[in-house]
Amino acid sequence: MRQILDRRILRALKAEYAGPSDPGYWAGLEAKIMARVSSEDDWSWAFRTWGRTWLAAAAVALIALGVSAWRERVTERQLAYETVVESRPSLPVQLRNRLVDGTVHDATLRYVYGY
Repeated sequence: MRQILDRRILRALKAEYAGPSDPGYWAGLEAKIMARVSSEDDWSWAFRTWGRTWLAAAAVALIALGVSAWRERVTERQLAYETVVESRPSLPVQLRNRLVDGTVHDATLRYVYGY
């Protein structure tokens, strides 16, 4: 029973999607397409209409790239600072407080020179 239904469905699909039986159809379609193509001398209109869209997409991409780079730099600086401050747990409390209150540059110098 299933095979009979499958054959019926297959025949219906073939009839629905079969190409036109008239041989002149394809020649007429080709003639219409070629007439349209030859009537358009200047194809630059297609690119002009997309120009603003591509420009906007490029601007959004550059903004996203800038924000990403900025956040990465901030994260790296914070990680470097925390590494310097937390890598010397034996520091006296007074010096450790000065490291936290000072700048990242000062903390790095104190760590490198050991004072």
